[in-house]
Amino acid sequence: MSEQRRALITGITGQDGSYLAELLAQKGYAVHGLVRRSSRELPPAIESLRLSGSLTLHYGDIRDASLWERVLTECLPHEIYNLASQSNIGLSFHCAEETTETNYTAVKNLLAVATRLVPTVRFVQASSSEMFGDAPAPQSETTPFAPKNPYAVAKVRAQELCHEYRQQGFFIACAIMYNHESPRRSRQFVTRKISYTFANIARGIESHLSIGNVHAVRDWGYAPDYVEALWRIARHHEPDDFVVATGVTHTVQDFITAAALEFGLSLFWSGAGTTMQAVDQHGTTRVVIDPQYFRPTEPHTLIGDPQKIKRVLHWEATTPFLETVAIMCRADAATHPER
Repeated sequence: MSEQRRALITGITGQDGSYLAELLAQKGYAVHGLVRRSSRELPPAIESLRLSGSLTLHYGDIRDASLWERVLTECLPHEIYNLASQSNIGLSFHCAEETTETNYTAVKNLLAVATRLVPTVRFVQASSSEMFGDAPAPQSETTPFAPKNPYAVAKVRAQELCHEYRQQGFFIACAIMYNHESPRRSRQFVTRKISYTFANIARGIESHLSIGNVHAVRDWGYAPDYVEALWRIARHHEPDDFVVATGVTHTVQDFITAAALEFGLSLFWSGAGTTMQAVDQHGTTRVVIDPQYFRPTEPHTLIGDPQKIKRVLHWEATTPFLETVAIMCRADAATHPER
């Protein structure tokens, strides 16, 4: 019998990490995950995998360079999925040093140890569409980067480092991930903020949604689809870069309108700029613009060209935009609200 494959996932308690852990466990992997020592309560999906014996957790801070020697020696992974990052783009302007340490320096330290201890490991770096910034749409694997925030700058540096290791003969692949959502998305992200707030509006707990730039355009997919892409990238016969996207865009306004409809509210928009608002069919104000939620800089149009991953790995997003919105809204409607 062949040896059971072992995979290490950094950021395993996040949206992508939890879905990827479930996917790999279903495929028979021995899954290892890195968790911050400060994490007091594990997400239900991760706790379930741990109790089933499918998951082994390792504790530590990815910014600690000494961490990797211990963790990699303990698990000797065949595959590493680096999903951990400081992913709050607005916060990255205020915590640029922490963002760099987490999104670039930690990757540098991990790669240095991994390529020495497990040189045949297949490493997948989760890169970001934010690296493209104002680059013309649609963006592909050959589109030059034009980062507009500290988060994106750190991600670009990490991907360039991955390329350097790949040129040395190591299996280092990069998944350039466009926005992808689910009920496991943190409420600090605009999509989950929208679905959760409208669930609370339906409960009578909140009266309206306060939001920033509703004209921002994004290529939104569904997270479980996207972690399947990560696995396919790791199992490809050679390391490469792949844009993981739907190729279809919607605005934040589209997302809000679709979420409201899930709760029986038809929105009517009026005004412009910071005076823009939306009222429902009863004339009640349900959306107001709050300048504090605007980003210091906003990428123009982030839309991915997924032709390469479709052609080479036979992967494509299968969950439509409206279905993704519906899944998130229904999950939040069924969840006990947190004050």
